[in-house]
Amino acid sequence: MKSLFLKIRRRLAKQDRSEAVQHEVFSRRDFLLRDVKKSEIGLEIAPFFRPLAPKAEGYRVETIDILSTEQLRQWIHDDSSLPNELINQIEEVDHVGSASRIKETIQYSGEKKYSYILSSHNFEHLPNPIQFLRDCNDILAENGQICMAVPDLRCCFDRFRMPTQLDDWMQSFYEQKSLPSAYDRFRAWYKRCNNIGVLDHAESEIVLHPNPLKNLNTAFAELQETLATGHSQYKDCHVSTFTPSSFILLIKECIELNLIHLDVVDMVPTMGDEFLVRLKKMTDLNPLSSDQRRDLYFKMLAELGLPPAISK
Repeated sequence: MKSLFLKIRRRLAKQDRSEAVQHEVFSRRDFLLRDVKKSEIGLEIAPFFRPLAPKAEGYRVETIDILSTEQLRQWIHDDSSLPNELINQIEEVDHVGSASRIKETIQYSGEKKYSYILSSHNFEHLPNPIQFLRDCNDILAENGQICMAVPDLRCCFDRFRMPTQLDDWMQSFYEQKSLPSAYDRFRAWYKRCNNIGVLDHAESEIVLHPNPLKNLNTAFAELQETLATGHSQYKDCHVSTFTPSSFILLIKECIELNLIHLDVVDMVPTMGDEFLVRLKKMTDLNPLSSDQRRDLYFKMLAELGLPPAISK
């Protein structure tokens, strides 16, 4: 879990520099809270000390986190790089457990429906995204929405990874994966770089393995040790990686296979290190045509800087 908090610190430092510049032209929070009413019941995933819908502002929101409130407070207390004043900003955790299985974690009985679910830089950590989306669909009210901020692999430390594909999600779903695997951890670390918040860094500006404790060899050693000894504890990493088009493609393909009943209704293109997206629970879902799917694949390749083939 410690890597998650290191990531949060880096993001906070970056946001403090960038949000002032972007504030006049765009409000990240306004987009994520669009159509959210304080009087309606919502669910926020792992807000830590920066909730989008603070209870102190009157939002009827419940929170879910892998750690309890006291454990989160202890994290800040024990981490000398985080000011202790942040302890008072931690949102009280109502449900302790995995977001991959929300219904199980909140002990959902079907009596209560949520109008919205908020997730900022959590979706990419989930070991079973399809199960998460299916659970969200079940607990959302009609026309309920999921509002998410998702890192774009091109402008975060995943720059040298490729977008997650449908077969990865399906394998996790049908095997009911509950934890990031040893291979997920290896994949997240052995290509890790220092690319943060910019789409067009020069090659010379990007350092592969900026953390000497997590280079190719140490990532491989960790993989071997985990495979030899096994593990049953949560170890954090980015399990999935996305560009905006690859994200839409995954959602649309899951719709076509009747795996989920949520669709993208709004998206803000990448700013800083993230894109913003809203998904809504819908009964009338229209799968993509073959040509539309093909076009999204080409758009994804273009986002990765891969030109289309040229006929001779």
